[in-house]
Amino acid sequence: MIIRSEKNRNEVIKVYNTLDHYNTDSKIISSSDVSNEFSGLVLSNFYSGKKSRNLYKEIITKRFPNTIFFDVYNSQFITFPDTLNLKEEFSGSNKILLQTKNENQNEKFILSLKSKLNNENIELKKVFSNNIGESLFEIIIK
Repeated sequence: MIIRSEKNRNEVIKVYNTLDHYNTDSKIISSSDVSNEFSGLVLSNFYSGKKSRNLYKEIITKRFPNTIFFDVYNSQFITFPDTLNLKEEFSGSNKILLQTKNENQNEKFILSLKSKLNNENIELKKVFSNNIGESLFEIIIK
């Protein structure tokens, strides 16, 4: 993890410490620009050449199985592996968290999730934010 300043480093550590408080049954959905290895690898995969993309996706899937990334720029969910069923993933988790750096994109996330799950009763509840703009939201599905 490359961090430009001590202040930013401390803010990133706060995110990780907060995530540690949630049990292992929690599902974390990462979005663009957040401070974690998974998001960095997903963004790198976007910019890899066509020949490399499948190889990198396989590596990401092995390293982070059953993970979900929300592409805020295209309003789409990207799963690792591709066959991951969002409805099953959301119904089986105790808590589901969205890690985001741009709260302005939350409406896109909610609309996309409502469409994917065919459920209009979805809300976000902020559980954490830091001084560099990262936030964690609990996803509440009624």
